[in-house]
Amino acid sequence: MGQLDQKWDTIMSYFFDSPSRSYQIRELARLTKIPKTTLSKYMQKLLSQRLILKEKKGLFYSYKSNNSDFYYRFYKRMWIIEKIYRSGLVSFLEETLYPEVIFLFGSAAKGEFVKESDLDIFVLAPEKKIDLKMFERKLGKKINLLFKDKFTNLSLELSNNIINGHKLSGHLKLR
Repeated sequence: MGQLDQKWDTIMSYFFDSPSRSYQIRELARLTKIPKTTLSKYMQKLLSQRLILKEKKGLFYSYKSNNSDFYYRFYKRMWIIEKIYRSGLVSFLEETLYPEVIFLFGSAAKGEFVKESDLDIFVLAPEKKIDLKMFERKLGKKINLLFKDKFTNLSLELSNNIINGHKLSGHLKLR
């Protein structure tokens, strides 16, 4: 994710997907298939960047997400956006719906999602029934599409929520 380091992505994907869960080094090494000594070095770097927190649980230390850190949420947001692009979802929506604009909004756009969260995507185009099961499998998340022909047809609260999300494609003209 913006990093040239695949191990960083692998490690952080566990913290991004399950932000309230704690991991011990041995468990995380088994899950990520990264040797314990290598993983320990990464964990020290992540601790120094304040992306994760270390806590003593019983005899061993556990590590968990630092949800309150700005950079943690920033990287988490960029991670899910990269996954969306790499899945081919944005290209598929562009080729199938010809939308004026596509926005990611809600918890994913804020970097506050959890494993069970869905992806809320606004599409400025006429509503059309499309099958997203392949993309839901790739992303591991349910996808909710919100269609509107005109942006002005949205409530003020919803339009603000969408605008404060992340534009995935297109252009939005407000006037």
